[in-house]
Amino acid sequence: MEKIQVKETQADEFQMTESPIKTFEYLCKTVQDFSDCMEDFLYVYDLVHDKYYISPSALKRFNIEEELFSDVSETHRTFVYEKDYDMLIADLQRVIDGEVDGHNLTYRWLDREKKPVWINCRGKSIRGKDGVPLFLIGCINELGRYPVADQASGLLTNIVIKDFFNTGKSHTKIGFIMCISIDDLHHLNEWNGKKNEVTVVQEVVDCINKEMKETQMLYRLLKDQFVIIDYESESDSTECAIELYERIQSRIEQRIEQNGYQTLYTISGGIISNRDTEKLSYDTMIQVTQFILEKMREQGPSTIYCYKESEYNEFLDKRYLLSDLRKAMLNDYQRYEVYFQPIVNGNQGDIYGAESLLRFYCSDGTMMSPVKFIPLLEDSGMIIPVGRWIIYQALSFCKKCRQYIPDFKISVNISYVQILKSNIVETIENALKENKLPPQCLVVEMTESGYLEKSMIVKKVWSELKTLGVGIALDDFGTGYSNWSSIGILLPNTIKLDREFTIKAVKNPYEHQLMTHIIEATHSLNLKICVEGIENEQELHAISSMEPDSIQGYYFGKPCTESTFLNNLLGSDPAETSNFS
Repeated sequence: MEKIQVKETQADEFQMTESPIKTFEYLCKTVQDFSDCMEDFLYVYDLVHDKYYISPSALKRFNIEEELFSDVSETHRTFVYEKDYDMLIADLQRVIDGEVDGHNLTYRWLDREKKPVWINCRGKSIRGKDGVPLFLIGCINELGRYPVADQASGLLTNIVIKDFFNTGKSHTKIGFIMCISIDDLHHLNEWNGKKNEVTVVQEVVDCINKEMKETQMLYRLLKDQFVIIDYESESDSTECAIELYERIQSRIEQRIEQNGYQTLYTISGGIISNRDTEKLSYDTMIQVTQFILEKMREQGPSTIYCYKESEYNEFLDKRYLLSDLRKAMLNDYQRYEVYFQPIVNGNQGDIYGAESLLRFYCSDGTMMSPVKFIPLLEDSGMIIPVGRWIIYQALSFCKKCRQYIPDFKISVNISYVQILKSNIVETIENALKENKLPPQCLVVEMTESGYLEKSMIVKKVWSELKTLGVGIALDDFGTGYSNWSSIGILLPNTIKLDREFTIKAVKNPYEHQLMTHIIEATHSLNLKICVEGIENEQELHAISSMEPDSIQGYYFGKPCTESTFLNNLLGSDPAETSNFS
C-alpha cells in the first residue's frame, strides 16, 4: 500500500484566525488535558503537515513509542495489525482527499506485547473555509475492554474494586470481603435457557441487596460470581459475614418457595475476615477470591468457606510446583528421572525384573516425594506426556538388562488418566517396536482407585493389553479399593501385596495365616503373587515360607538410577550398556 498522499497547500489558503500549526498545538494540548479523564484515547491528525497526536495513556496500552509523531502512515505500520493496515490507510486517504467527512473503522492495533487488540476508531474531519480537510479529530475505543458496570445485574464490576484498592483503601477500613457463587448456574441454562439465567441472577442480586447494610457494597465478578465488600471495621467480622450469608440464603429459599419451585438453585459463600483484608492488594485479593471459589466448589453446593492464609499458601506452593513440573517437562524432561527397584524370584531369590518408579528433583537439587507431585501430574493431565516418557525409558532400560537376564521383565505404573484420556495401548505398542522387545517383557501395574470408577473403559484397555501379550498386575491388593471384586473385573496376571500386609503377617499369627490363605487362593486361580516391602532377613524368612512367586523390597535393593542398577545389581559397566542397540 502506498503512503497517504497529503495535499500540498499553503497555510494562508485556510483563511483561519490562527495558523494551522497553532491550532494543532492547541488541539494537542486539549487532548493531553483530557487524557486522564477518560478510559478511551483521543487523537488529532494534522492532515496538512502529516502529524499525529494521541492521548499519552495510549502508550501504556499499545505498541506506540511517542504520543506525537510524523510520517503518519509509516508510523501506524508499527502498531496496526498487519492484515488491517491497508484497509486503514485506504480509509484515511478518503478523508484526506475530502471524499468523506469522517472516519469510522473497526480493526486491530498491537498491544505492548505486540498482540492484536480490536479497537473502534472514529473521527470527524475539520475543513478550512475553502473546503480543504485540515484535521481529523476523534476517539479510539478498545472493544471488549473490561466493563465498569454490568447492565444485566445493575452492578458495578471489579474494575471499580481495583480503583478503590489503588486509591481509596488507605482511607477506608474493610470489615470483610464475601464471595458469593450461584451453584451450577450452567445446568440451569441447559434445562431452562439463557432467559432463566438472567432471571436467577436478578433474583439473587435482589435478595443480596435487601439483606446488606448501607456500609456494604455488591459487585459482580463473573456471570455466576459476586463480591460483597463491607466498608466498616469490625472487631471480628467473620461472625457478621456468616450471619449475612445465612440471611441471604434464607431469603433466596423464600423466593424460590414463593415462585412455586419453578426454578431451584442455591448459593455458596466464602469469607475473608478483616484480619486478612488489611494485607491484601487488589491483585492478591483477586487471586484469593479465585482460590476461595475453588474451595467452595470442592465443599459442594450451599456451603460457606472461611479463608485461611495457611491453606492459601499451600495452594500457592502447589501452583508453583505445577509450574516447575511443566517447565522441566518442556525442557526435555530435565529433573525427571526413572528409578528402578529389583524384583526377585520367590524361591531362588534371583533378580528377574524391576519396577520403574518416577522421581523428580526440585530446582535446588532435592528430591520430591512422589506422593506430592504424582497427583498434580494427574490433575493437570501432564501425566499423559510424562507417563509416555516413562514407558519409553523403562523399555529402553529393559532392553539393556536383557543382555544379562534374557527374560528380564519391567513393571510400569499406569495412571487412570492415561487410560481415560490417551491411547495407552498404541503408546505401549510403539515403545515395544522401537526397542524391538516382545510384549511379554512388560508388566502394567494398576495403583489408582479411579480405575474401578470407570471399570468398563479400564476393562476394555486391559483386554487389549492382554491380547497384545502385556502382563497385568493389580497393585496394593487389600488396601483402598483393590479387593477380590476387582480381580473379577480386571482379570490380572499378578497380584501385589502391599508392605502393610507384610508387616502384619510377620508380627501377628492371625495375619500370617490370612496372607497364607490369600496366596493359596491366588494360586488356585492360576494367578501369580508378588509380596512387597521385605526389608530384613526376618521378614524374608517369614514370607518365603508362604511360597510367593516373587518378592520386592529394600532387602534386595532400594529404588536406584539405571547406572546404579546395571553396575551394582547386574555387575555390568554402565558405559558399555549405554552402547547397546
